[in-house]
Amino acid sequence: MLDRDTNIPSTSLRGNISSIIDATLEGMRFVVTRNGKPRMAIVPLEDLERLRAIEDADDRRAIAQRRSEPLVAWEQVKKKLGLKSTPTRPPRSPRTPQAREAARRRRP
Repeated sequence: MLDRDTNIPSTSLRGNISSIIDATLEGMRFVVTRNGKPRMAIVPLEDLERLRAIEDADDRRAIAQRRSEPLVAWEQVKKKLGLKSTPTRPPRSPRTPQAREAARRRRP
């Protein structure tokens, strides 16, 4: 019925989803197009798992490379990006026993 990598318009998905799923389970890949442009792919789960493994390996490699770089303070990053420092609020002071009693009396 379809080639290994088949372009399929998004408007055809609803009417053909069952056969698309069956073909995907047999290893076929589909490129879904919208207005003639490729927008997404429907691939077998094994392909997705391979892609995830590749991404994970790339992430681990990038992390390993970055570990040797010196740490940068958050204030330096904000300054470099032109972000304003956000003022920090002073910590709330604990209520005094008198303030707790006054608040309790105000409750209905």
